[in-house]
Amino acid sequence: MLKGIAKVGGGDVPEDRHEIVVALSNLSRILGESEADSAFSVVAETTATLLRVPKAVIFLRRDGDDLTVVGSAGVADEPALVSAARKIADDGISGNGPIIVSNASADTSASARYLSRAGVASVLCVPLRVGRANIGAIVAMSDVVRAFSPSDIELLHVVASQTALNAWRG
Repeated sequence: MLKGIAKVGGGDVPEDRHEIVVALSNLSRILGESEADSAFSVVAETTATLLRVPKAVIFLRRDGDDLTVVGSAGVADEPALVSAARKIADDGISGNGPIIVSNASADTSASARYLSRAGVASVLCVPLRVGRANIGAIVAMSDVVRAFSPSDIELLHVVASQTALNAWRG
């Protein structure tokens, strides 16, 4: 399903930018046409594709409850991975900003240790915000050590903004 939604070029910057704009436009259209819950898997797949990571998880906090997985890509029945991603999402929501872990095995935080044990090498997490409220988070995970660029962070913020509005409407 995602193959026609988000494809990123092979390194040519103008081509990449065009493909990213097309992907975000398609994502916006899908979020507008779909029920909130059914669109979150598309958001996770788009996130994974745009950031070139194998795994992404979307969490929402509903009715004051704990964070719930509402969409994922590349995560198949991996409770340790979901638990580690949830911990990062909780930290991201509490801190109101992105969380970047470039090398989980070298990081000394408790969250990074959870990630490392779950086989995640690097992570980027951005909260889902509506106004001043954090309602969830998107967690993008890589199985290789990597530094996420400012463009990666901005791109995930754009996806998170669209996703938060969709969740709020839903």
